[in-house]
Amino acid sequence: MDSSQRLVLLSATQQLGKALQKAGRDGQETVRERGLDGFLREFHKRDYTFCPLNLIPVYFQAFSSVGVKSRAELEREWNNCRDEEEMSEAVSCVLRAEREYHQLLAQVDELVQKEDDDRALPAASVCKVGSKLPADLSFMDPISEEPVTLEAVCNRSQYTLFVLMRHLA
Repeated sequence: MDSSQRLVLLSATQQLGKALQKAGRDGQETVRERGLDGFLREFHKRDYTFCPLNLIPVYFQAFSSVGVKSRAELEREWNNCRDEEEMSEAVSCVLRAEREYHQLLAQVDELVQKEDDDRALPAASVCKVGSKLPADLSFMDPISEEPVTLEAVCNRSQYTLFVLMRHLA
């Protein structure tokens, strides 16, 4: 790897770390100030300027900048530069931010579990790997901002990308 490629890798890693840190801070602040409902409303904003759970573009940008297609490939690139102090610090920042972000999601998981109104479903009983989701499971459509069932999403005539991220969809 030449010096220009190392510089691109370092820059992408630093940007990824900063974006993850910001997402974690913004999410924690929203949960603290507005509670679960406020957090979920922020997540479902139409323009996704806040959207703390929408980190797909952040990782996509990092992968594209470095020219890799997976996290494993990115980690290999990091390992090739692990002896460089600045790179080591940037990678540590990313890993720390990912742990903190995971803690945020765990906190939101706990809040969802404690919700006792009809719109909350116990994640442990619904979202196990390999389990089938009920057709009448209700979600918020982020475009129309209207509730929609899983069946309605699956029966749309256009192609639909449907991503379940833990308990939020």
